[in-house]
Amino acid sequence: METDKIRIAIVDDHTLFRNGVASLMSEFADLQVVFEAENGQQMQQALAKHPSPDVVLMDINMPVMDGYEATAWLKK
Repeated sequence: METDKIRIAIVDDHTLFRNGVASLMSEFADLQVVFEAENGQQMQQALAKHPSPDVVLMDINMPVMDGYEATAWLKK
């Protein structure tokens, strides 16, 4: 019996960290990184183009739109 993959979005302004987390997650068959974004504004744009993630891993301190503002937007 095959289960659906857990869809994950990674939102962080540190490219090396973001890429590293995505790379680690790609090693698990039941996880799928649907998109990566540098800030909350890019996350908003990516959500319009990609399937909705089940989990969003988000940094708090980011330029343009920080994690607090982006999380508030997601809750709405």
